[in-house]
Amino acid sequence: DQTGKIYSLTGVHTDITEQKMAEEKLRLSEQRNRYLSEGTIEAIFISKNGICLEANSAAAEMFGYDSVSELIGIKSTDITAPESHEIVYYHIKNNLPGPYEAIGIRKDGSKFPMEIIAKEMLYKDIESVRVTGIRDITERKKVEQRFKLVAQTTTDMFYEWDIETDEVIWSEKLERLLGEENQRHDFTSWGGRLHPEDQKQTVAALQTHLEGESPMWQTEYRIRTADGSWVWMLGKGRVVEFDENNQPLRMVGTISDITDLVVLREILEYRQRLFERVLDLLPVGVWLADKTGKL
Repeated sequence: DQTGKIYSLTGVHTDITEQKMAEEKLRLSEQRNRYLSEGTIEAIFISKNGICLEANSAAAEMFGYDSVSELIGIKSTDITAPESHEIVYYHIKNNLPGPYEAIGIRKDGSKFPMEIIAKEMLYKDIESVRVTGIRDITERKKVEQRFKLVAQTTTDMFYEWDIETDEVIWSEKLERLLGEENQRHDFTSWGGRLHPEDQKQTVAALQTHLEGESPMWQTEYRIRTADGSWVWMLGKGRVVEFDENNQPLRMVGTISDITDLVVLREILEYRQRLFERVLDLLPVGVWLADKTGKL
């Protein structure tokens, strides 16, 4: 009224439950993604048109920046060595996921080998961005170099298996034999090529060693090569690194092509069986003696 006393109130109530739920869902999603990205040793970048929108702390550490904020707004070329610009551009332009290798460049100008894998995703459920994971593969390259040096002095093929990440490094000879050169290998790459008749016993023997029930893994098996043929292999290996709970982390070993040996062994076994069969059919007694006459 004229004195300012309120007698009635008129208003509108709007149900914003769905809006609040959507906001909470988005907040939880962003928080979950942040926990995931911060909980990995890989560098994670979220970019649009080659410009960094977000990154994790591992990215700042890997590329030598003091904080994540320094990475926001940089271009992909700022963390890639000039000799790798072309391959990075190619994958971004054609929206290829990888993985592929390139040379990274840190803030101080030093370079290092890296493996890149990327995927297009919705960013905050609004726009499409490219999420890129980068791994420093300096140690892997050192191992590969050791493999090359050792391979020059032997006919055996070598491998190193990171059991935790399921990444397998093969020597060049093994890559050529299986037709998987310049690719990222894992246990499936090898296991999928085993002969069906050998697969069960080969994997079982490997599992026995991983569980600590045998001092080393050693098995003969057939494997399919790049041209589709089958060759006999002698696989050997031993776990050389364990975690604090004594679980296997890394295994190294050799693989030898024993096809000729197996064929020769089969021929000798056939001749032995044939010889014994002939002796059984002879109508007279037969004995064998050495040159001194000793039976």
